[in-house]
Amino acid sequence: MLMKYMRTNYRDIVDWINGHKITKILRLKSIPHFTTLHKFFQRFSTILFEKILMQTIRQFDILDARVAIDSSGYSSHYISKYYVWRIKGKTKRKFFIKDTIVVDTDRQIILSHYSRIGPSHDNIEFKPLIKKTKKRVDIVLITADKGYDDESNHRLVKLMNSTCIIPVRKFKYSRTRTGHYRRKMAKSFNKKLYGHRNKSETVFFVIKKKFGEELSSRSTLLKKREIKMKNAVYNLYRKVRLNNYFGSLIIDSLLKELIIIY
Repeated sequence: MLMKYMRTNYRDIVDWINGHKITKILRLKSIPHFTTLHKFFQRFSTILFEKILMQTIRQFDILDARVAIDSSGYSSHYISKYYVWRIKGKTKRKFFIKDTIVVDTDRQIILSHYSRIGPSHDNIEFKPLIKKTKKRVDIVLITADKGYDDESNHRLVKLMNSTCIIPVRKFKYSRTRTGHYRRKMAKSFNKKLYGHRNKSETVFFVIKKKFGEELSSRSTLLKKREIKMKNAVYNLYRKVRLNNYFGSLIIDSLLKELIIIY
């Protein structure tokens, strides 16, 4: 997780740890070889990443939340852009992973996430992610863009005793809107509440700006794990920044948060 925060590789993070006080904090008698870290990451259970994310959420003591759901793609940095340009129009390549997140818009932290190979429709992840988030916090308001406009989504939110703000899509050859809740949303759309959705885009911007928008892993499984790790690191980074730590204090505070959740 420190490696992702510092945007470095296995070799360099081992060199950094060797000269840092983290060895005393963790009581390490010897520094592991960089290949040991890589093998550990390959064998690490994907389910445990969900537990790690849940541990980061507990640091904020959230009871209820206004949330927003959105998605973004991550590319692989080892793919040659020149090669992609040369084969354009000849071969279709799905070389990005799409990450969908549910964000607490007040605290700007990630409550749940799911990654898959892109491109894919946004609406696929709405129901499972909202249900997962509901088990973790009490959802008061849900905001999403037009990609999640579906009558069944409105019905699910209604059963959860929550409110959702989703713009209704306008189709070129049809003036009528199907569905009771979609018609109701078209008449009473609240632009002010819908503005909370922008916080999800802010979260993606910070993650990509701070930790990079490219993935170094090659297999799809490891790419998904890498994204989950970035999301967990972001939550800890967000907590540290809320405490107004800057510069070298961020690293020290981040180390303390890592020790707490483990």
